[in-house]
Amino acid sequence: MRRIIMCCCVVYLAGCSGGDDGQVTAQLDSLIQNMDIDTSTISNDVVDDIVKTVPSPLVMSSFLESTGAQFSQTLLHDLDMSDDYASAFEMASNLGVYGADLGYINVYKKNHIAVEYLNVIKRLADGLKVGQFFDFKTMKRMTSNQDNLDSLINITTRGFEDMDSYLKDKNRGVISALILYGGWTEALYIATQVISSMPDPPEDLMDRIGEQKMVLDNLEALLSVYKQQPYFQELLTKMAPMKEAFAGVEISVEEAESTLEEIDGVLTVVDHSKSNVAITPNQFNGITVAIKNIRTHLTKQAP
Repeated sequence: MRRIIMCCCVVYLAGCSGGDDGQVTAQLDSLIQNMDIDTSTISNDVVDDIVKTVPSPLVMSSFLESTGAQFSQTLLHDLDMSDDYASAFEMASNLGVYGADLGYINVYKKNHIAVEYLNVIKRLADGLKVGQFFDFKTMKRMTSNQDNLDSLINITTRGFEDMDSYLKDKNRGVISALILYGGWTEALYIATQVISSMPDPPEDLMDRIGEQKMVLDNLEALLSVYKQQPYFQELLTKMAPMKEAFAGVEISVEEAESTLEEIDGVLTVVDHSKSNVAITPNQFNGITVAIKNIRTHLTKQAP
């Protein structure tokens, strides 16, 4: 299975919404300065490795599209809610959510919708003072052209890499972690909802869901670094039912050496290992319920 480096394939940017930009930045600085970060159980190198193991939302969307699954606009997060997030952490989490939606939209080439989501993401990125890392004018032009998806990915890739480095230098890696978690949550939510509507889901799709057990373990470790902060305590608490739902999923891995390759202009880690997944319909149903609840908690959008 190919696992694509998050920083190289993200089609989402960085986030915030309504409110005074200076106030948001000051709020974030204050939160970080007073945050008790637990680095005793995880090193910076391990954090970087975790980031690299989380698949881009595009991967899941591409799997859905390749099976012939129909696009469902009703699964997207409500654009109007982008003004409802008051804290910097809420903003970052939902940036990941909207970004995953944009990836889903782009895979299905629904360009008229993509522009609307790009506008919201620009506003969010500007709010957290990271909009400077993205050429939104060029991105909007490319979004209107169905043949420019690869170029759009390349531009957002560079932007995300620059933004991620900037946030780490400013001791704001917590924001990158939340973007990552929000994007993963939305991608898994969309996938489980689509699969639930299929009378006979392809085995490959079910396997992709089962494989998220390993990703969930890594994300739990990443969020635990910030567990002294109430927002993260809530995220970890909400994650518990998901852990329980995944508990019975069995995964065995036939190890093979990974290679670093350039694919469509994007530096990509290609994992040649093969995963064998055993997941039952009941386990899938439990995962579907759990990820929906997590998504509702993150977005505050009624199910």
